[in-house]
Amino acid sequence: MLSAMRYKDFIWPHNPRTFHVLWQRRVAVLDAPGGRFHVQELGKTCRILRGEGEFCGATAYADFERLVRTFRQDGAGTLVHPIWHSDAMYFTRLELTQEPRQDYVAYAFEFTETRGILGKALQGMSSSVREGVYRVKPGDTFWSIAAAHGMGTETLLQMNPQITNPNLLSTGQEVRVG
Repeated sequence: MLSAMRYKDFIWPHNPRTFHVLWQRRVAVLDAPGGRFHVQELGKTCRILRGEGEFCGATAYADFERLVRTFRQDGAGTLVHPIWHSDAMYFTRLELTQEPRQDYVAYAFEFTETRGILGKALQGMSSSVREGVYRVKPGDTFWSIAAAHGMGTETLLQMNPQITNPNLLSTGQEVRVG
């Protein structure tokens, strides 16, 4: 059984029905003489994660209202998906896809990756290291901690056998990095 998807303080009672990941590369197509063209690569864009789900049962509408409150919170948070690696994301869209009922609510959502939060976390990490131990801050991921300390996630996991699920880090948790 897969673990539950979570974002900030919201934990999905059951995972969304569909989940799509979009990677894009920006390009410009420039006209050239003689009916020719030139394609110029402008770089990658942020990753977009979209999906659809439903809440069912007696708490369906209350579950959706909790999700709406999470959507309304400012700033990025860590999205923990049961299969994809965790990452700092903005909750950028939440849509009701049908008229809600007390026992059933269908919805669609979108999260947008933010490298700004991750980059900021990577810059500030060295000041959090004390005697080879790093204290997890909001927005940190297992991958970002490993990258900031010049190691792979497998090495970091070997150094921290107490971490059974690297996708479920808690703010304030101590991670051995040296």
